[in-house]
Amino acid sequence: MKCYVSENQIRLVGKAWEIKRYLQQLLTQVGHDIKLSEYAHSMQTPQPHRSLS
Repeated sequence: MKCYVSENQIRLVGKAWEIKRYLQQLLTQVGHDIKLSEYAHSMQTPQPHRSLS
């Protein structure tokens, strides 16, 4: 699974269960009250991210 974050988008590439798991882990790390657009905007450099596991 690959995750590409730029200033205004998050691109997840992988199987559906991998993407669902990634988003669930992301919610537990950053909290349930943040929007994905806010998370993408808060990232400093656009770079590929590996799986959180």
